[in-house]
Amino acid sequence: MMKILGIDPGTVTMGYGLIEAGEDKITLVDCGALTPPIRSPIGERLSYFYNELLEVISRCQPDAVAIEQP
Repeated sequence: MMKILGIDPGTVTMGYGLIEAGEDKITLVDCGALTPPIRSPIGERLSYFYNELLEVISRCQPDAVAIEQP
C-alpha cells in the first residue's frame, strides 16, 4: 500500500486528504481543513499552515505528496 497526501493550498484555508492506494483499491484514510484564526495577518497564517502541515505529515507518514497548483 502507498499513502498519498494531497494538499489544496490557500491563504485562508488549506485542505488536505490522505489516501492509501493498492493494486486495485483506493481508500480515503484522513481529510480535513486547516483554518487559522480569523483575520490574522498573512505571516501568521503561513506560519500556522506550516506548523499544522508538519503535524499532518508527521502523523500520516505519506509516501508521496501531491499539491494542487494555485
